[in-house]
Amino acid sequence: MTSLREAFVDLLHAEHLAVDAMAKNYASVYLPLAQWLSNQHAQGRRLVGINGAQGSGKSTLCKILALLLEQGFGKTVAVLSLDDFYLTRDQREALAKQIHPLLQTRGVPGTHDVALAIATLDALQNGLSVRLPRFDKSCDDRAAERTWVSIQQPVDIIL
Repeated sequence: MTSLREAFVDLLHAEHLAVDAMAKNYASVYLPLAQWLSNQHAQGRRLVGINGAQGSGKSTLCKILALLLEQGFGKTVAVLSLDDFYLTRDQREALAKQIHPLLQTRGVPGTHDVALAIATLDALQNGLSVRLPRFDKSCDDRAAERTWVSIQQPVDIIL
C-alpha cells in the first residue's frame, strides 16, 4: 500500500515539479495545511478560495491539497478554477462585436459565465449532482460537456 507521502511524491513527479524542493515541505507545509482545511470542514467551512498571480501554482496546490485531503483525511473534494467559467468563444465573439473588441479575449472583466459559476457552486454547496465545467485553453473555448467531471455525491470541501 502506498503511503500518503509516497502518493504526494508520485503526484509531484507526475506534474513534473521540483520533487526534492517540494517534498522537503511535505510535513511542515502541505500536510499541516491539509489538516487545517480538514479542521475547517469540521467547523462547517467548505469553500476555500486560493488566490495568486498567473502561473504561481494555484492549480498545483489544489491538486496537492485534494490528494492529501482525500487520501489522508477521508474528505471528498471538488476542484474548480475561475478559468473553467469563461464564456464560450462564440459568446465572447458576440460580446466583442456588440460591446467592445477586448471582450473577445478571456480574462477581461465580463468574460466569465457568472450564472454558471453560481449555479455550480450552489449545487456543490447543497450536495446536488453537478457537472464541473472545464475550459480548454488550447482551443480558447469551453471543453465539450461530455468531458466535464460529474459529481454525483455531496463533497466535503470545494477548492
